[in-house]
This record gives sequence, structure tokens and C-alpha cells, in this order.
Amino acid sequence: MAGTLDLVQRGLPGLEIREGTLHRDPAPLPQLCEYGFSVRFREYRGIGMRVTADTLDVSLPVTASAPLRFGLHERTVTVAPGETAHLVLPR
Repeated sequence: MAGTLDLVQRGLPGLEIREGTLHRDPAPLPQLCEYGFSVRFREYRGIGMRVTADTLDVSLPVTASAPLRFGLHERTVTVAPGETAHLVLPR
């Protein structure tokens, strides 16, 4: 059961930490046209992620104390509290 939970929490979303930055390499899920979830990373609570076939939206709650560095493949963006970054997923 723990292995299944690990797959859902880390494997499908493709979340990992590299050099203090939260990175994501999402697994393609053709059966789902869209899905979303919320994660906690260090002092950040409620980081929202929504994935569609072509895009990844990363949002940080207004209550966050500082901007978040977020990576997708070779690209890194900074998301400010209360903002959403819209990233195009590579094919």
C-alpha cells in the first residue's frame, strides 16, 4: 500500500528537489484530460498544480512568505505569492 501511495505522490507528478528548487517532470496520462493537486514543499503550503495535455499551472497562495523557484525540465521560473505560472509542456 505504501508503494502505491509513493507512486501517486511522487511518480505520476514527477516531483523532485534539485539544488533547493522544486522540479517537475510529469508523466503523460492520456486517460486523464486534466488533473490537479496541492503539495507542501518546505515552508510553502498549498502549492497548487493543474496539468492539462499541453500546460502546467503552478500557483502559490497569497499567504506564502516568499517567491518559489520552480523547474520544469530545463526551465526555471519564479512564482510570487498569489500568482500563477502557466508553463507549456514539451511534447
